[in-house]
Amino acid sequence: VVKKTEQIILSQRELHFLQLVCDEKEYTYDQMADIMCLSVKSIESYRTALFERYEIKSKVGLVLFSFKHKLTPPFI
Repeated sequence: VVKKTEQIILSQRELHFLQLVCDEKEYTYDQMADIMCLSVKSIESYRTALFERYEIKSKVGLVLFSFKHKLTPPFI
């Protein structure tokens, strides 16, 4: 467990994925897969898991979720 805030529990990989989603460079899922040394399918699995677990509907929703719970820069 890497980060816990208000019942938000993320694995290290999920947190890294979320940091890349929120990065100002606006990485595509293909680019994120390269950076994390994973397949695009794995990246999509992280996205889907977060969407389902926290009832998020879009990439923008992931950013808002991250900021709301102060999980990524500029909050950490």
